[in-house]
This record gives sequence, C-alpha cells and structure tokens, in this order.
Amino acid sequence: MEKYRVQTEYWISKEFVELKDATDEYERTKDWAMGEGVTEDSYVELVSSNNDFEDYEIVKKAHVVVDEEKNGYFNTEGRRIRLGLLG
Repeated sequence: MEKYRVQTEYWISKEFVELKDATDEYERTKDWAMGEGVTEDSYVELVSSNNDFEDYEIVKKAHVVVDEEKNGYFNTEGRRIRLGLLG
C-alpha cells in the first residue's frame, strides 16, 4: 500500500494513506518553514513509498534558500525523482 509523509532536514510527519492529506500537511509545513525569520537553507519534501519508507520517491520538494544580499529567501519546487535511504 502506498503511503505518504512530509519531511524536512530535522523533522518527519506521521504517515498518510491519502495524497490530499499529505499534500495539506506539506503546504502547512512549507508555509511554516518559509515564514519570516529564515536563517539557513532548508527544504520540505512530500514523499511516497510502498515499503515503509525503506526507499521513497519525492513527489514535491521546496527549497528554502537565504539571500544574503536582500536578507530574504526564495524557494524552488522540485520534480519527482527516485531516492534510496543511505545506511
């Protein structure tokens, strides 16, 4: 059964069965991560897996990048790529 979750560099959400529920969590997490006060580069990913996340596929990925000259940030949305967990 395919499951979804949202993850950042430091956090992982609960698992979702419905893509819509996972997408809602992704949007909330992205808004929080990209809110005012961004101090370092980061990312938010929506991932899917059929094997309890032993390996997963990135459905969406947003990068937060600090712009030192403007003291702000911008983000980019990623595309679907296949990853395996390291270690």
